[in-house]
Amino acid sequence: MRSFTFISGDQFHVPASFIMPENPLLCSGLVLAGANRVIRGETVAGRGIVTAEKILNLRLWGTDLVVLSACDTDMGDIRTGEGVFDLHRAFNQVGAESLVMSMWKVPDQETRELMVAFFRNVFDEGMNYN
Repeated sequence: MRSFTFISGDQFHVPASFIMPENPLLCSGLVLAGANRVIRGETVAGRGIVTAEKILNLRLWGTDLVVLSACDTDMGDIRTGEGVFDLHRAFNQVGAESLVMSMWKVPDQETRELMVAFFRNVFDEGMNYN
């Protein structure tokens, strides 16, 4: 079993057959509700993990803004000569114009307050987020 850190910052012990660490697009993702059940081998409707590779299958042309308000959402895998493979790069490649992401851990209450203020400024005050 490998110890693998996903964007949520939680440690999961993932069987090698579940994820291929040599693919950098699988080393960056969002852990959603139910992911722990999938990793334990239970059958559930979804896999609970959205990887950068899966994001590359989206069509987001014309999307002005993507906001990921969870901790460490702008972390990725650095590959020599290829740059950083992460969610940021994946969302950019499928057409998202602007992204709001975090490179550190932020407490939930403060994140909530920041996001409320951010969206209030964008929608009510016409703030430019580019």
